[in-house]
Amino acid sequence: MILLPKVIHMKLKICVSLFVFIVVATSLFAQEKSKKQLKDEQRRQLKDHIEAVLNSGTFNFSPGTASAQGYRPVGISSEHNYVKFRPGIVESKLPFYGQTYGSIAFGGDEGISFSGFPDKFTITNNKKNFRINTLVNSDVNVYKLILTVRFNGKATLSVSSNNRSPMTYEGWISEVDTAVVNP
Repeated sequence: MILLPKVIHMKLKICVSLFVFIVVATSLFAQEKSKKQLKDEQRRQLKDHIEAVLNSGTFNFSPGTASAQGYRPVGISSEHNYVKFRPGIVESKLPFYGQTYGSIAFGGDEGISFSGFPDKFTITNNKKNFRINTLVNSDVNVYKLILTVRFNGKATLSVSSNNRSPMTYEGWISEVDTAVVNP
Protein backbone atom coordinates (compact mmCIF):
# COMPACT_ATOMS: atom_id res chain seq x y z
CA MET A 1 0.00 0.00 0.00
CA ILE A 2 1.30 3.43 -0.95
CA LEU A 3 1.12 6.11 1.66
CA LEU A 4 0.43 9.56 0.31
CA PRO A 5 1.08 12.76 2.19
CA LYS A 6 -1.95 14.14 3.99
CA VAL A 7 -2.33 17.16 1.67
CA ILE A 8 -2.35 15.06 -1.48
CA HIS A 9 -4.73 12.59 0.14
CA MET A 10 -7.19 15.44 0.99
CA LYS A 11 -6.94 16.91 -2.53
CA LEU A 12 -7.63 13.49 -4.01
CA LYS A 13 -10.70 13.05 -1.79
CA ILE A 14 -12.01 16.49 -2.80
CA CYS A 15 -11.43 15.78 -6.50
CA VAL A 16 -13.20 12.41 -6.29
CA SER A 17 -16.11 13.95 -4.34
CA LEU A 18 -16.39 16.79 -6.85
CA PHE A 19 -16.32 14.32 -9.75
CA VAL A 20 -19.10 12.21 -8.18
CA PHE A 21 -21.18 15.35 -7.53
CA ILE A 22 -20.79 16.51 -11.15
CA VAL A 23 -21.77 13.10 -12.51
CA VAL A 24 -24.87 12.93 -10.28
CA ALA A 25 -25.88 16.53 -11.03
CA THR A 26 -25.56 16.12 -14.81
CA SER A 27 -27.58 12.90 -14.77
CA LEU A 28 -30.37 14.64 -12.84
CA PHE A 29 -30.21 17.62 -15.19
CA ALA A 30 -30.33 15.30 -18.18
CA GLN A 31 -33.53 13.70 -16.85
CA GLU A 32 -35.20 17.12 -16.42
CA LYS A 33 -34.09 18.11 -19.88
CA SER A 34 -35.61 14.97 -21.39
CA LYS A 35 -38.96 15.73 -19.74
CA LYS A 36 -38.83 19.20 -21.25
CA GLN A 37 -37.88 17.73 -24.58
CA LEU A 38 -40.87 15.36 -24.38
CA LYS A 39 -43.24 18.26 -23.72
CA ASP A 40 -41.73 20.25 -26.58
CA GLU A 41 -42.06 17.26 -28.87
CA GLN A 42 -45.73 16.79 -27.90
CA ARG A 43 -46.40 20.48 -28.56
CA ARG A 44 -44.68 20.24 -31.94
CA GLN A 45 -46.71 17.17 -32.86
CA LEU A 46 -49.96 18.90 -31.88
CA LYS A 47 -48.96 22.01 -33.84
CA ASP A 48 -48.13 19.87 -36.89
CA HIS A 49 -51.47 18.07 -36.57
CA ILE A 50 -53.40 21.36 -36.32
CA GLU A 51 -51.47 22.72 -39.31
CA ALA A 52 -52.29 19.60 -41.36
CA VAL A 53 -55.98 19.88 -40.47
CA LEU A 54 -56.07 23.57 -41.47
CA ASN A 55 -54.14 22.98 -44.70
CA SER A 56 -56.57 20.22 -45.67
CA GLY A 57 -59.30 22.87 -45.84
CA THR A 58 -61.77 20.43 -44.26
CA PHE A 59 -62.48 21.24 -40.63
CA ASN A 60 -65.16 22.60 -38.29
CA PHE A 61 -65.22 25.52 -35.89
CA SER A 62 -67.40 24.91 -32.82
CA PRO A 63 -68.10 27.97 -30.67
CA GLY A 64 -68.44 27.95 -26.88
CA THR A 65 -69.03 31.68 -26.30
CA ALA A 66 -70.21 34.57 -28.42
CA SER A 67 -69.80 38.29 -27.87
CA ALA A 68 -71.08 41.27 -29.79
CA GLN A 69 -69.49 44.68 -29.78
CA GLY A 70 -70.47 46.38 -26.52
CA TYR A 71 -72.07 43.27 -24.96
CA ARG A 72 -70.84 40.66 -22.49
CA PRO A 73 -69.79 37.23 -23.74
CA VAL A 74 -72.58 34.66 -23.69
CA GLY A 75 -72.16 30.89 -23.49
CA ILE A 76 -73.69 29.08 -26.46
CA SER A 77 -74.22 25.44 -27.37
CA SER A 78 -71.76 24.16 -29.92
CA GLU A 79 -74.15 21.35 -30.78
CA HIS A 80 -76.28 23.48 -33.14
CA ASN A 81 -73.82 26.30 -33.89
CA TYR A 82 -70.88 25.83 -36.22
CA VAL A 83 -68.84 26.99 -39.17
CA LYS A 84 -67.89 24.21 -41.57
CA PHE A 85 -64.89 24.81 -43.79
CA ARG A 86 -64.73 22.62 -46.90
CA PRO A 87 -62.77 23.09 -50.12
CA GLY A 88 -65.00 25.30 -52.24
CA ILE A 89 -67.63 26.09 -49.58
CA VAL A 90 -67.97 27.62 -46.12
CA GLU A 91 -71.20 26.96 -44.25
CA SER A 92 -72.18 28.86 -41.11
CA LYS A 93 -74.93 28.65 -38.53
CA LEU A 94 -74.10 31.03 -35.67
CA PRO A 95 -76.24 33.14 -33.35
CA PHE A 96 -76.20 36.92 -33.66
CA TYR A 97 -77.27 39.47 -31.08
CA GLY A 98 -75.53 42.70 -32.05
CA GLN A 99 -76.73 45.68 -34.09
CA THR A 100 -78.15 45.23 -37.57
CA TYR A 101 -78.41 47.79 -40.33
CA GLY A 102 -80.81 48.05 -43.23
CA SER A 103 -83.85 45.81 -43.81
CA ILE A 104 -82.62 43.08 -41.43
CA ALA A 105 -83.36 45.41 -38.52
CA PHE A 106 -87.10 44.89 -39.17
CA GLY A 107 -87.18 41.17 -38.39
CA GLY A 108 -86.60 37.90 -40.14
CA ASP A 109 -83.07 37.53 -38.83
CA GLU A 110 -81.78 33.97 -38.60
CA GLY A 111 -78.38 34.82 -37.13
CA ILE A 112 -75.20 34.49 -39.13
CA SER A 113 -76.38 31.69 -41.40
CA PHE A 114 -74.87 31.38 -44.84
CA SER A 115 -73.32 29.01 -47.29
CA GLY A 116 -70.96 30.29 -49.96
CA PHE A 117 -67.72 30.13 -51.88
CA PRO A 118 -64.67 31.40 -49.94
CA ASP A 119 -62.72 34.15 -51.71
CA LYS A 120 -59.10 34.94 -50.85
CA PHE A 121 -58.72 32.01 -48.43
CA THR A 122 -55.29 32.50 -46.81
CA ILE A 123 -53.54 30.73 -43.93
CA THR A 124 -50.61 32.40 -42.18
CA ASN A 125 -48.45 30.90 -39.46
CA ASN A 126 -47.30 33.21 -36.66
CA LYS A 127 -45.14 32.31 -33.66
CA LYS A 128 -48.15 31.51 -31.45
CA ASN A 129 -51.02 30.71 -33.82
CA PHE A 130 -52.40 30.21 -37.29
CA ARG A 131 -54.60 32.84 -38.88
CA ILE A 132 -57.14 32.20 -41.61
CA ASN A 133 -58.65 35.12 -43.53
CA THR A 134 -61.44 34.67 -46.01
CA LEU A 135 -64.39 36.46 -47.58
CA VAL A 136 -67.59 34.53 -48.22
CA ASN A 137 -70.25 35.78 -50.62
CA SER A 138 -73.73 34.60 -49.75
CA ASP A 139 -76.94 35.43 -51.61
CA VAL A 140 -77.45 38.71 -49.73
CA ASN A 141 -74.27 39.56 -47.91
CA VAL A 142 -70.48 39.44 -47.87
CA TYR A 143 -68.96 38.01 -44.69
CA LYS A 144 -65.37 38.58 -43.61
CA LEU A 145 -64.11 35.75 -41.41
CA ILE A 146 -60.88 35.89 -39.41
CA LEU A 147 -60.15 32.61 -37.63
CA THR A 148 -57.21 32.59 -35.22
CA VAL A 149 -56.23 29.06 -34.16
CA ARG A 150 -53.76 28.47 -31.36
CA PHE A 151 -51.45 25.48 -31.56
CA ASN A 152 -53.61 23.55 -29.07
CA GLY A 153 -56.76 23.78 -31.24
CA LYS A 154 -58.51 26.60 -29.36
CA ALA A 155 -59.77 29.25 -31.74
CA THR A 156 -61.28 32.72 -32.00
CA LEU A 157 -63.54 33.60 -34.92
CA SER A 158 -64.36 37.20 -35.83
CA VAL A 159 -67.21 37.71 -38.28
CA SER A 160 -68.13 41.02 -39.85
CA SER A 161 -70.47 41.92 -42.67
CA ASN A 162 -71.88 44.99 -44.35
CA ASN A 163 -75.22 44.98 -42.49
CA ARG A 164 -74.28 43.76 -38.97
CA SER A 165 -71.96 44.76 -36.19
CA PRO A 166 -68.94 42.48 -35.73
CA MET A 167 -69.26 39.32 -33.62
CA THR A 168 -66.53 37.31 -31.93
CA TYR A 169 -66.79 33.62 -31.08
CA GLU A 170 -64.45 31.60 -28.85
CA GLY A 171 -64.28 27.86 -29.39
CA TRP A 172 -62.13 25.20 -30.98
CA ILE A 173 -61.52 23.53 -34.29
CA SER A 174 -61.90 19.86 -35.05
CA GLU A 175 -61.04 17.70 -37.98
CA VAL A 176 -63.76 16.07 -40.01
CA ASP A 177 -63.95 12.35 -40.58
CA THR A 178 -63.75 12.32 -44.39
CA ALA A 179 -65.71 9.06 -44.58
CA VAL A 180 -68.75 10.88 -43.13
CA VAL A 181 -68.49 14.12 -45.15
CA ASN A 182 -71.14 14.46 -47.84
CA PRO A 183 -69.91 15.74 -51.21
